[in-house]
Amino acid sequence: PFVGENLRMTEIAGAIAEVQVRKLPALLERQRANQRRVLARLGDLGVGTAHSAGSAGSLRFRRLPDPAGDGGSSVNFFTPDEVSARRFVKALRAERIPAGQLYNGKPVYLTPSIVAKRTVSGKGGPWNCAEHPTSAEYGPGLCPRTEELVARSVIVPIGAAYTETDCDDVAIGIAKVASALL
Repeated sequence: PFVGENLRMTEIAGAIAEVQVRKLPALLERQRANQRRVLARLGDLGVGTAHSAGSAGSLRFRRLPDPAGDGGSSVNFFTPDEVSARRFVKALRAERIPAGQLYNGKPVYLTPSIVAKRTVSGKGGPWNCAEHPTSAEYGPGLCPRTEELVARSVIVPIGAAYTETDCDDVAIGIAKVASALL
């Protein structure tokens, strides 16, 4: 992998996107409703309120500074440490609940292609740019708080097509794993 891939849309993809974007408001509302249902059900199960920065047992839900602007695509929380986050994700998947960690538990700047400054041309741009010289280096310790949060993050995707039963099952699974592991 390298930095600087060309991911521009073709005209045909743009035409399809123009039609699809009209469906976006209804899709977002359904997704947000499903997220609200999962979060409410977690509260009913004693896991806590997910839109606060407060902890629920040993889970700490991501604070949403603008809940109305959130797309509702996931429920995000933090476990006490990196090891428990990995175990939590593994246990959720065993319960057939999709789960992962934000950027696989590492901040974007620790992506190997960024650390190595690998680019499509092999010339090292933008890092070796004559017009904008830089001595930027990326590696562990650059943003320690970010590294700590990302390492203990857990993300559970919430789909727009989820049924009420699907949402309830997700909440029950999260609560089950939390009570078993934390």
